[in-house]
Amino acid sequence: MFPDIKEAEKADPDNPNDCYIFMGNKGEKKPTVMHFPLFNNVNCKGPDGIQEYRKEFSTRTFDYTEESFSKLIDAAKANVQNNIDLITEQIENLVTGNGK
Repeated sequence: MFPDIKEAEKADPDNPNDCYIFMGNKGEKKPTVMHFPLFNNVNCKGPDGIQEYRKEFSTRTFDYTEESFSKLIDAAKANVQNNIDLITEQIENLVTGNGK
């Protein structure tokens, strides 16, 4: 089972944020899930940039140049770096029992 996702968090799939936290519930055995869309409105600079990334990195592409692979890794690193405080806060809350 996964945590519930609020409608507001699904509102704009073509212009997603760089981090979503879906709070779990221990009583319902639902984990807290952190989701980092690789192509998002922060590292792609809005909807047009997101579409460019989606075209370049189609899910049907299995081979990437070293340059393309580095671009993907850099985007993933940026997502974590941009959200490190939020990630740390959520982990601390879950470990100390302040999370759900």
